Amino acid sequence: MDRRPRERALRDGLKGVRRHGRQKALQDAARYDYLRTYVQDLPSVVDLEAIRRAGVRIGADPLGGAAVDYWAEIGEMHDLDLTVVNPAVDPQWSFMTLDRDGKIRMDCSSPWAMASLLEKRDEYDIATGNDADSDRHGIVTPDGGLMNPNHYLATAITYLFAHRPDWPAGAKVGKTVVSSSLIDRVVADLGRELFEVPVGFKWFVPGLIDSSVGFGGEESAGASFLRRDGSVWTTDKDGIILAPLASEILAVTGRSPSTLHAELVERFGGSAYSRTDAPADREAKAKLKALSPAQVTATELAGEPIVSAITEAPSGGAIGGLKVSTESAWFAARPSGTEDIYKIYAESFKGEEHLAEVRRPRRTSWTGRSRTERRGGPSAGAEPTIRAAPRERLSAPLPRCGRCDRTAPGRPFLHIPLLGPAPCSTRCCRRTARHPRAVRRRASRVSRTRR
Repeated sequence: MDRRPRERALRDGLKGVRRHGRQKALQDAARYDYLRTYVQDLPSVVDLEAIRRAGVRIGADPLGGAAVDYWAEIGEMHDLDLTVVNPAVDPQWSFMTLDRDGKIRMDCSSPWAMASLLEKRDEYDIATGNDADSDRHGIVTPDGGLMNPNHYLATAITYLFAHRPDWPAGAKVGKTVVSSSLIDRVVADLGRELFEVPVGFKWFVPGLIDSSVGFGGEESAGASFLRRDGSVWTTDKDGIILAPLASEILAVTGRSPSTLHAELVERFGGSAYSRTDAPADREAKAKLKALSPAQVTATELAGEPIVSAITEAPSGGAIGGLKVSTESAWFAARPSGTEDIYKIYAESFKGEEHLAEVRRPRRTSWTGRSRTERRGGPSAGAEPTIRAAPRERLSAPLPRCGRCDRTAPGRPFLHIPLLGPAPCSTRCCRRTARHPRAVRRRASRVSRTRR
């Protein structure tokens, strides 16, 4: 699309742009009922008739977001046994339970944010939640509680590719590089091709449009899939359709999604999975993006030979960081695209103890100039590498915080060299890392008051 005419119009102060009065504009405009159109079309992607016949009792919690009116209309139009658990809309979010860090966050994959719905899980066969803009989902079952997003993605993939006969025979299964490897095992068993991409739903769009990708999902509980006839439904995450899909699974198979996941674990093994965030400024994030597999000099990870170290997704596209894998485990580190943090993911099919080994900090070179460096520590200009920590060094004293010089027990489990020493877990240091100017102003006022 040529933007030059528009740019010229803006530079000229919109001279020559024709204007219409309000009445003319209203005559030319047409109303579009997004809600009713969406709800009417929903049976083309989820088997609502099967849900109605089975009498599945559904509890839907929109968490005060955009799906509030949608859920009521879905239940009424399709004659479902559906209760909108919390229809409240409050700009102060006073009805929300606090998340793990004490903040109000409409995170439908968090057991803390979903606590009020979890208390009512025995009242429904399937309970669901959506975040505020309804592009993510949370699934609650009486027998399993709140499902881990990775667990539900693997379960949904297993069900969909067995119960959508009109989907293209060559439709791929899409996942991000930081989603659970359980999905890889499920896809291999289905005989389908895995479409593994960087984080970001945009990577699934072309495949969903031409139906070459039947399902695309992210580890953060965002997903979408094709209509029942194999045509495109949407090219963005749709948190609503993943919710009634859980009820369809129960209605058709007679087993809850959490029960089906337990069966997958028996067949393919269970995994321990974690994600942790750590502070990172723009410079550190840029250096993390510039990592290359050649900079990984370790040959083992948690006692297993490293089989791959990648910065490009198998299906194409830079992941913006680094992923290191062994036969039964992996870790990945990548900067956030929206916050001054970097994210560290890890998974092991050998249990929590092995995951702890995967997450164990690795001894690394230094890049950021800190108090440690000024006292004679490693040079900031050294080539960044990731090395395995010698066994005898694992119990060595913790590094000191680069901001307040305290020891840093709250540092991330993987100490990427590009980020320098992690800030400690004290309140002062965390605030300084986020709002240094504001903290300095407050400190200055306190100092003047004490004088």
